[in-house]
Amino acid sequence: MPPMPLGQGVFMSRSPLISDMEWNFAWGPLPKDPKLRQKSKESILETAESYGLEPVYYSVDGPMENETGLANPRNETWMILPQNSLVKRARIPGFTVSLLNSSEEDTFLSIYEEAFSSPESIHKNAPDLDSTYLSCLRASFHQGAGSGMNWIGKIHDEPVCIATLMVLGNMAGLYNVGTRLKDQGKGYGWQITQDIIENALNSQTKWIYLQTEQGSTVEKFYSRMGFVTHSLGYYLTVRK
Repeated sequence: MPPMPLGQGVFMSRSPLISDMEWNFAWGPLPKDPKLRQKSKESILETAESYGLEPVYYSVDGPMENETGLANPRNETWMILPQNSLVKRARIPGFTVSLLNSSEEDTFLSIYEEAFSSPESIHKNAPDLDSTYLSCLRASFHQGAGSGMNWIGKIHDEPVCIATLMVLGNMAGLYNVGTRLKDQGKGYGWQITQDIIENALNSQTKWIYLQTEQGSTVEKFYSRMGFVTHSLGYYLTVRK
């Protein structure tokens, strides 16, 4: 789940699947109140561990590019969907959404790889997504992934898009929303997101969070859905 506002902090997640690689180094705000601060850190750790990651927490006054050998800072926006703010679109004929089953795991990973690789690499039939992400995602399928729920969207039974919703109490984090390149721009991403959010809101979930890059088309996409900015931070990578 996302950090809470006020205060500052850094956490890093290391994949146990690749022992010599460290990644997912993020800086963001945490509460100054000791009890709330500890609760926020525990929430971060629980979410990371549900994906098979091994987080390490650092308390600092801001991004530490010079001190830790970090590179490529990227501004991030944490967004939240206020209650009763979801903007709905008419249902796409022939579109269905269902929970991922074990026989569809490879399809889910294939769509993920295509959705998060560059279009140029897809056209060359050589997706350029770091394989670490796929390894960790595959591992999460068999580690319970906390209360995570992976979904797959189909048009006339053909898989076209995916999404993940991590649920913790009355909050949920939206992740992995992606569509195959040839099917992008057809409204499938909106439809699967709308469906899984409505499903969550019909249970005990009250708040939906997500993280995206500031100023990106993705941020604008979720703004149109009704999400608003909750807090800001930075995403940093570790120099090898």
